[in-house]
Amino acid sequence: MASSNTDTKAANRPSLLARLFSGVLKLVIVLAFIATGMLIGGFAKFSTDVAESHPPQNVPPADAIVVLTGGSERISAALELLAQDRNRRLLISGVNPTTSAAALSELHPEHQDLIACCVDLDSASMDTISNAVETRKWMAQNGHASLILVTSAYHMPRSRMEFARQMPGIEVYSWPVALDELNREDWWKDPATLRLMISEYIKYVGAWSRDFVKPDVFDSVRSSLFS
Repeated sequence: MASSNTDTKAANRPSLLARLFSGVLKLVIVLAFIATGMLIGGFAKFSTDVAESHPPQNVPPADAIVVLTGGSERISAALELLAQDRNRRLLISGVNPTTSAAALSELHPEHQDLIACCVDLDSASMDTISNAVETRKWMAQNGHASLILVTSAYHMPRSRMEFARQMPGIEVYSWPVALDELNREDWWKDPATLRLMISEYIKYVGAWSRDFVKPDVFDSVRSSLFS
């Protein structure tokens, strides 16, 4: 009789494990669907907000202007802002180490005087995080308490997040530079634009998720990527 009970338990064990595995698998699938839905919904909101973002009608009353490199339109927009108030200073963050003020003046001859008197170049930044770090140092050195942040519209959400982390006490005003491709209602039909937006959204989610990752873990991953 004891042998019969043992055989019955042994026969039931695989079915119990199978049910347990099936339940875990279903839970994983449900969670995956929920996560996918949240990512898709988040991307829809992110892309809508980016496509509809425009510079404010009036120039904000900030002490300084900071532009993040990544396109000539960004620097042109920042120089135009500076031309409206020469009492401000402009930091161009993330320039190539070989770029000089003279070279910049050749590209923007109409603003040659402004570049000579009121523009600083940051060549130490290698990404958006270091843009924010170097800007914090520059703001402290110059005693500025507020800034106008100039970058592409699609890059603005992540940039503001990084700037807020580095400078919680600094007032940051957004000056998004529109991407022409996003002005079309069917921009998502263009593969290059869609890839750009998806890539930036993934970076944005990654930046947001850093609040839930230990700083030493993130720093080690980041240093391995840029070593």
